[in-house]
Amino acid sequence: MARVTDKEKEEFHTLLKLSLSKLESPKNKDKEHWSELDLYKLRDMLLIEMQELNYAVNHGDGLDANSEIDDIINIACFFKHNLHKN
Repeated sequence: MARVTDKEKEEFHTLLKLSLSKLESPKNKDKEHWSELDLYKLRDMLLIEMQELNYAVNHGDGLDANSEIDDIINIACFFKHNLHKN
């Protein structure tokens, strides 16, 4: 069996689009663009989001955890994008 099936790849693309859509929320829309953030700042943001995910898993519900996972996915994309551009 393939490590990642074509169906799973499609599902991942759908999930990524959902995560990225969070960037257009009123809360996030006016934040500094990630291309202006250095790798240390992005790392720190990722560490904070990991702590928030940990809290959501231990004390929240699935919706809280899902929101934190969206943040982690987005920051990981910022990291990847900044590394690719440099």
